[in-house]
Amino acid sequence: MADTDLVKHDLKIELRAAAIDLDEYNDPVPFTRGEQGSSPRVAAALTDPPVTTRVSDEDLVKAPYRSVGKMGLVLNGKKKGATGWVVAPRAFITAGHCVYTEELGGWITQAFLAPRYNNAVDTLYTGVTVYTFKGWTESEKRAYDMAACVVTEKFAKTEPPLAFDTGVLPGLNFAVIGYPIRPIPDHDFNGKRMWKCVGDLIRAGGGVQWAANNLTGGSSGGPWCETGNKYIVSGLTSYRDDDPNEACSPLFANTFEILYDAVKDL
Repeated sequence: MADTDLVKHDLKIELRAAAIDLDEYNDPVPFTRGEQGSSPRVAAALTDPPVTTRVSDEDLVKAPYRSVGKMGLVLNGKKKGATGWVVAPRAFITAGHCVYTEELGGWITQAFLAPRYNNAVDTLYTGVTVYTFKGWTESEKRAYDMAACVVTEKFAKTEPPLAFDTGVLPGLNFAVIGYPIRPIPDHDFNGKRMWKCVGDLIRAGGGVQWAANNLTGGSSGGPWCETGNKYIVSGLTSYRDDDPNEACSPLFANTFEILYDAVKDL
């Protein structure tokens, strides 16, 4: 098997979505940590800190925010929170470490997504199957830290699939969206509201890209939308090292297309 081969895992459907209280899923999925990238910073990057704002109630019903949601999951018996975004009629995307992390107990057993979650659930979707790459489950290579989750029913027209970019060149500026849980100075993150963090590309290489981003645990899996390209998604929140203002994403390139093809027609 190759790193680009997909691994499929079926989830348990034990509770009706209507019985789920996402406020209980507020233990953040921790960022995975990896070595610093070896490629140099883009010269202009981080001349300004990332700009982080809470997504307004008015913007929650607009693209791309309407198709992003809080993810609740059960990992090793514990309820945790992350972020996902709609990619196909019955599938959403998150980070690979949000469905499988060996040191935390392996595979998740349950998954839910509430698009536009805003202190309360509007609509909740239940996951039945997850897919991620062999390069993640066997080696935890950060270039493969991506996953797709298939849900029991089609997403509504109010949360259409987001377009994505699999070009070889990274974006230059991103609006990173997610549900951070752990607060930081000047930002009262609590996992109950959607936030966006706008920042520049820092560097790219080795199948990953780095950008200015200070969203905390709970934002894992959230989309990196290119601000200069109609908010098309070309990354997702994956790793963080020692700098609280930098985060890492896999480069989608041709790898993401493999994941998408597995779920696009389900």
